Amino acid sequence: MASLGNFDIKIWQRAVVFGVLCIAAVFYLASTASDETHLEKSPLRALVNDYEAAYLHAITSGFRILGFKPEEDGVLTIQSKAVYPARAAFLLKAYTFLKKVYADPRCDRVRTIKLYPYAYFDREDGTQGLGPFAGLVLTRSGAEEIDWSEEFPDLSPFKQALLKHGTLQFDRASVP
Repeated sequence: MASLGNFDIKIWQRAVVFGVLCIAAVFYLASTASDETHLEKSPLRALVNDYEAAYLHAITSGFRILGFKPEEDGVLTIQSKAVYPARAAFLLKAYTFLKKVYADPRCDRVRTIKLYPYAYFDREDGTQGLGPFAGLVLTRSGAEEIDWSEEFPDLSPFKQALLKHGTLQFDRASVP
């Protein structure tokens, strides 16, 4: 017989006790946890101005920002870096970003957006350089003429709308 100070507990008994304790812990956590999904997602700090809201929209639209230059008259110039195979995604990212900015009341001061995506390209001497492969300029009045209702639009009508209500130019030498 085992004395009170010397227990002889077999390994399978220890495993059963450990399993019971784990199950009890799960039940305890499940019963005491509160649902916090009703909380609204918010940035770590409050946005100070229109341009910070536009910067946040650019980041969440997938742009890798190289340069972000707001000007006094409501013109916002953005230079972004694109991965070579992702160049075709530029119009989709631009659609998403422009839709967010021109629909957000926090960005009312932004009157014109200029987007210049940069990518690495091969030079004639065999070296690589980083340069713009496209340019997009859209004013707020031009944005009001574009149909933004599609979540993932057919990019051909969007491209035609940009050509009609804004400016869209591609460097033919660098676009695959």
